[in-house]
Parts: sequence; C-alpha cells; structure tokens
Amino acid sequence: MTLALGPTRTTITMWAFRAATRVGVSRVRWNSVSRVFMCMTHTSVAIPCVSRSLDDLAGSIADARAAADAREHTPEHPFYTCAEPCGAIPKAFYLLYGERCAVQPPSVTYLREASEMDTQLRSALAAPGTVGRTIGLDLEWNVGLAPGRTAVMQIATATRIFVLHVSHLRALPDAIAQLLVDKTIPKVGVAVRQDLAKLSRDFGLEPRGALELSRIARRVDVGRWKARRWPLISLRNLSSTYLMRDLRKDSTRMSTWTVAPLSEEQLAYAANDAYVALEILHELVCLAHTQVIQTSPQVAREAVLNMLSEATQTEPYVRRESRPSVPNRNRAHHRALDAWRQGLSMCAIAKQADIALLTVAGYVARALSELPQVSEAERQRLRKEFSHIAVRPVAIRYGLLLARLGIFRFAEVRRWIARP
Repeated sequence: MTLALGPTRTTITMWAFRAATRVGVSRVRWNSVSRVFMCMTHTSVAIPCVSRSLDDLAGSIADARAAADAREHTPEHPFYTCAEPCGAIPKAFYLLYGERCAVQPPSVTYLREASEMDTQLRSALAAPGTVGRTIGLDLEWNVGLAPGRTAVMQIATATRIFVLHVSHLRALPDAIAQLLVDKTIPKVGVAVRQDLAKLSRDFGLEPRGALELSRIARRVDVGRWKARRWPLISLRNLSSTYLMRDLRKDSTRMSTWTVAPLSEEQLAYAANDAYVALEILHELVCLAHTQVIQTSPQVAREAVLNMLSEATQTEPYVRRESRPSVPNRNRAHHRALDAWRQGLSMCAIAKQADIALLTVAGYVARALSELPQVSEAERQRLRKEFSHIAVRPVAIRYGLLLARLGIFRFAEVRRWIARP
C-alpha cells in the first residue's frame, strides 16, 4: 500500500532537518537521514519504509541529544545540597569571633499558614546565627507570558530554612513584613534587589537591606571578576568557584509553584537556592578576612562587617515610571540587544554573561518590542535563532511577544505550546 504524502512530506522534511541540525551533523547517523530524504523525493512512498526510517532517525537523534546534554551538563564538582553543607558559616564564625561551631545540616520547614509563619519566623530570626545577621532570600513564581505573582519565598538562617507558600496570601504575615523592611538585616542572594522589587509590587511593601552577592564577590575577589562585562554573577558560577559544588538547575525551576503541597524536588530546589547564597557569602567573608589578617583580630572583624554594611542597600525600592521613548541603555535587556546587534548570537551572549539562554532570549525579545520598528533582517535572524531553542517554555514565555513582532505566526506559536 502506498500513500502520496503531499503537504505531509514537507512537514516531515522540515521536522527531520530541524531536528538533525539541533544536534549537529557529526552526531547523527546520516544514513537514516538520507533514507528519509530519498523517500521524500518520490511522489508516493511505502508507509512502513517511512515509519522505519523516521523511527531510526528519531532514535539516533534522541541518543545523540542525550549524549550531548550529558557532556554539556556533566558537573565539574559534586552537586550542592543543603543536607550536606560545606561548613562555610562555622568557619567564618571562628575566624571573626573565635567561636567553634559544629557543621550540621539545617532543618527545612515548609509552611502554608500565615499564623505558623509568624510564630516560627519570629523565634528563628531573633538569632540567625550568621555573620552580620545576614539571611538568605530567594523567590519562586510561575513562568508565563507575564511574570506570575510570588508563589514561594525561601528564608535561610544558619540552622533553619523556611520554604513559605505565599501564593494564596493577600498580605504577608507581620514577621515577614518586618523582616523585609528592616535595613539592619541584610538579605543575601543574586539579583536580590530584583526579588525585593517584586515583593514590593506584589505585596505593597518597601523592602530594604538588599545585599547583592555578585557585588561582594567583585569587591573581595577583584582579579577573578574584573574582566566580566556583566554585573551579575550567577549563583551556579559562584557556588562552583567558592564552594566547589555545582548547583543543580533543571526543569524544576520551570515547574508550577502555586500548587500545594510542593513536591520533594521543589522543596529541595527551593531550600538549596536560599542556603547556598548564605554559604557563598560566608566563604567570601573568610576570603576578605585573610586579606586584612595582618591587623589585629578586632580590626579585621570590623573591616569585614563594615564591608557588608556598606554593600547593603538601605534605601527602599521605589518603582520608577517607565519611559519607553528614552530607553535606558544600562538595563540588562538593552545591553543584550546591543551585543546581539553587534553580531553575537544569543548562545554566545549567554555564555559570555554566564546566564541562561532563555534569559538572554527574553532580554532580546523585550528590547526589540520597545523599538518603533524591527527590520526584516532582524526578524529573519531572530526566527532562525529561536527555531533552534523551540521548546515549550520558550513558547509559553515569549511566544505571544514573538508573534506580535512578526517573527512567528500565531498558529505556529499555538502548535509550539501544544508540544509535549
């Protein structure tokens, strides 16, 4: 039995070519590809032949893709987990205060009720057990066409990690609100100011005390980060550099955070992100202490604490009115667009800035959407680059924007989102 493929032939051909180019010519058994294309050149073709060829090609591509991903994501160091801390907090305490503390894993507490959050946080935050009363702070929310409301907040002290499900709360409990507006308690993380800004928008607060981890790393370890063009240093990069641990970043980050209760994978992901920031900070504190150890212990301790105090942003976040007619070239998405227009691909920008490829893609798309018009050459280039990262999260986040820019048709975006 034979069947004239017609339009289906084009569809399968495009699928095969696109799938093959994603993993590279050298990684695919091209005899499978050639058999498929030879079948496509005829007006009619036996169904079993097409089926076997496509199955063989799909298996080849899947194997090559898995091997490539395994090579790409093979960690240089073991994965970080808060269940096996690196001991940076006790080490920093001993250097600064001469107090010996045992290395013990923090307890993870998952809370959904506002009354429980209020009670447990008050007692835990009274003595966080960290240098300078610092705490680790991180947020999670659902990713979509527009950023979702804050769903989960993680707060870490030396001995406890609180994973707070706040998606159903209209207002934050008093203990959390007081913590966020208290400028004497530094909140540590990467891009932590943006997290506080999001809390300001979602809950109407005026958070203070953002302590950017990238800023401390640049100040303490000048030689290592001086040549970096981008101001932020990823948490994963900081972890592998100072803790010798690789931070796991998988599909959990893109999961649904509003549904309760959280899964074990989500709890582990959230707890690790908050606690690793604290450990990195204390490792940087140890490094800063060794740079001023020639002085007396008291002077060295005061120098380290003054550094943390000076780096902490004490002014509340104030939301500025957007001025699209005069774009701020210092904003991240405009810097990404400038680099992309200079000829760098989005993959190259992501590698150079040490940030996720999806983040760079969003920066470029957002910056282009603010321009009065986009040239046809830029549309074609964007279409080509986005086609290589045509995965469902990209469509969910940026599909509508790309369709409005004329890079993809709305029908293509709908099919893109419908992919498993």
